[in-house]
Amino acid sequence: MNREEVLGVARLARAARPHQAWDDATPDVWVKTLWDVRFVDARDVLAEMVKTEAFIDATAIRTRVQLVREARLAAHWKDIPPYHDPDDVAAARAHDVAWRHRIGDGEVPPPAPELPSHPLPDLRALLPSKPAAGAAGRARSIVNPAYKKPCSHCGARAGERCTRDGTDAGRMTRIHDARLTP
Repeated sequence: MNREEVLGVARLARAARPHQAWDDATPDVWVKTLWDVRFVDARDVLAEMVKTEAFIDATAIRTRVQLVREARLAAHWKDIPPYHDPDDVAAARAHDVAWRHRIGDGEVPPPAPELPSHPLPDLRALLPSKPAAGAAGRARSIVNPAYKKPCSHCGARAGERCTRDGTDAGRMTRIHDARLTP
């Protein structure tokens, strides 16, 4: 708050509590105590304090404003939008601090976009409803003819690929010449 706003809050407090002692230095103390408090927050807290407190001072206003700001932050800290570049730590921290101040000032972050219940599309919808006639039979018939008989070099069974010397379990190699000869 600037000096005029703090003095306005002090005048409201003095008007609400005329029995409270004031001297020439009191406004200056209020200015030094409330200089970094938002006017709107101080005014709202003062309106609540007038209803319940017999004595109003600047430190009580400051304390209650802090409680109000903490309550706002507690209600919305999970809603802070993420920073777009998490690798830039300094900028991400500044973004987070700026949002915390904005929430404390009463701004509510925008709601996060709703995610669909199933984030991936249903892949079955992308498949044709019926396979083409004979497509499965054609796919099974497209097999290298060399794989139709066992390999005498590595011992690979019919329908399996050749393995190197039959010792590397599962490690594939080219088709051995012994398998290609009739």
